[in-house]
Amino acid sequence: MRTILLIILIVLLIGALPTWPHSSGWGHYPSGGLGLILLIVLILDLTETRGRLCQRDQGRSDVGVAIRVDNYFIVED
Repeated sequence: MRTILLIILIVLLIGALPTWPHSSGWGHYPSGGLGLILLIVLILDLTETRGRLCQRDQGRSDVGVAIRVDNYFIVED
């Protein structure tokens, strides 16, 4: 779902560039706004992924800690 959202945002960003004939009078405002939205989505996606990698099970003390890194699990007892 996020990949589709990123692709749609990139296509909209390219379509809003002022080099195209239909958007030459718009200036840089639409492409700047879409670029800002794309940047925010990318930052949120990257920080959420990083946050998931660093999560630990704080609720149960009898279970070891498992951290998922690129489809591998690192287990600490």
